[in-house]
Amino acid sequence: MRGAIGSAILLLAASACGGAGGGGGGAGPGAFIGTWDATGQLAVGLTTPLGAVNSFLPATGVATIASGGRSDEIVLTHENGCSIPATVVADRATIADGTSCTISSSGSNVTITFHTGTLTRQDAATLSLNASGDAIATTSGSPLGGGSGSFTWTGTMTRAAP
Repeated sequence: MRGAIGSAILLLAASACGGAGGGGGGAGPGAFIGTWDATGQLAVGLTTPLGAVNSFLPATGVATIASGGRSDEIVLTHENGCSIPATVVADRATIADGTSCTISSSGSNVTITFHTGTLTRQDAATLSLNASGDAIATTSGSPLGGGSGSFTWTGTMTRAAP
């Protein structure tokens, strides 16, 4: 179960990190849009029926950032199906408190709910991500049944393509 939950949360973290390619050169939403290679670490602490499970996982992958429904909004998307909106002001995109996403992997469902989340443009080719919140895992067919706790994610994204 630990591996399945870790894999599912890892995919979600990558989606929260953004994507590669494209994007504008100035501050604002256009500077975030494109495809990005993400690297970082995801720390997850869960309390399960069998005790505490703490994991430190590499958070890597490729994600895409596109325009959102408002002029100041971007949407971070990963192939796991999660799409996470963020509001951009200058060089910072903020994920709204309470934004959540559920993903499935190997019989486990993991829902993470962001309480803080910022994606900051360091330069034209680099973004940094810092996020934290709650994590709830459920597992079908396992005696563990899942668990609840928290997550923190820190990482860097490098533009994969212009």
